[in-house]
Amino acid sequence: AQGMQPDSSISIVQKRTVERRWRHELAPEVAYVVGGDAYVDTQTAGLLYQMHINPRWSVGARFQYYMNDLNNEGRRLISEQRLVPDVDPAEMSGLALVNFYPVYGKMNVFDLGVAQFDLYLQTGIGQIKLRSGSQLTYSAGGGVGVWLSQHISTRLDLRYQGYEAQNREGKQPMHLVM
Repeated sequence: AQGMQPDSSISIVQKRTVERRWRHELAPEVAYVVGGDAYVDTQTAGLLYQMHINPRWSVGARFQYYMNDLNNEGRRLISEQRLVPDVDPAEMSGLALVNFYPVYGKMNVFDLGVAQFDLYLQTGIGQIKLRSGSQLTYSAGGGVGVWLSQHISTRLDLRYQGYEAQNREGKQPMHLVM
């Protein structure tokens, strides 16, 4: 190839850039919540831990703290109709996770180096603390993890989380997209 195109350079990476056997990953995370209660806007901040058993599987834990605020509709209900919305906001949650990484690749980042990426599927189960008490919660989703170096990675994912909230009419299913 060099003889046919002498002005081209070719770089080859034979193995994974970051070895992921019995490797630990710890990362802060933030999320914006879509869905759930119609009167509340929610964001989360938390911590994600993953223990990579091998390049295909990891187990982990996610802790999230929920920051809730009445949205415009909730504030309008109070100011115009003098009604307080019946909400049961989430306060914090903890989930045990299992990740599966079916797709792996590498990319050249501005000719500065090679970054490894993995597309993954994730499922989890745990507890969510609501104003009314604790409930079972479950989660499923997927995303992409990019390993920029041996010690720096980033993730971007989309996931569903479900649980039951309690209000005056009984238990209501909550469906969140994070």
